[in-house]
Amino acid sequence: MPKDDKQRSLDVLGLERNASKNDIRLAFFKKSLYSYPDTVKNNSEMASFTEVTQAYSNLSDGSDGATPDEVFFKFFQEVLKDDNAQSLRAMLQEHDATKCADDEYRCEEDDNEIDIEREFERLLEILKNRKKKGKDVPEDMTQDKVVKCRDNLVRQREEAKKDPKKQAPKKGKQQQVPVSKPKPKSKKQLLAEQRRREKEMEKIAVELEMKKKEDEEKEKIRKQMDAEKQKRLEEERKKTEAEARRQRER
Repeated sequence: MPKDDKQRSLDVLGLERNASKNDIRLAFFKKSLYSYPDTVKNNSEMASFTEVTQAYSNLSDGSDGATPDEVFFKFFQEVLKDDNAQSLRAMLQEHDATKCADDEYRCEEDDNEIDIEREFERLLEILKNRKKKGKDVPEDMTQDKVVKCRDNLVRQREEAKKDPKKQAPKKGKQQQVPVSKPKPKSKKQLLAEQRRREKEMEKIAVELEMKKKEDEEKEKIRKQMDAEKQKRLEEERKKTEAEARRQRER
């Protein structure tokens, strides 16, 4: 595949040049759900379903000549071929294992982060809409099966987070504590940090502007009060002088 075509395909899926096969599959898993014609609500904000499926086909070296729907359902039939969704589970385990453990180096705006419950709700919505429109749905992708896969994956992922596997140190040998080195930040992470800093600066600028207006308003009120006070004093002075003149005239 020409380099330009590969880069365009990576861009469509929101991936970097060094993306693994697992990254590609997970990106397609999510983006195909959110660009599917029966559910997408704003095409201007997202690559079209055809572009997403074509990008996946280009990067996975398969599905030549297949329609976007065929690519989509073939993929989901494969990852959900059993109730435990072992294929998808393995993809998620690899994804979780390779994520940076240090929040400081984790990109806050990870477009390909997987939310099992949300993504499966989207899949169920797609299947439901297709049935309403009289379109074919693979027999092995029933609502009950999709729900069962979702529930199993959610449970397994939660269990993995609560009880991560740890290797016990061998007897007679002192376990070496690994020294973690900060991973170099990716371009996406750097851009996310830059956007965050820009938002913080904008917030500070707005707060300063509001403070300036508030101070100006207070100063305006103070001047008005001073002017009114001076006016009252002047009126009292004139009144006192007039009273004194009347007393002298008597």
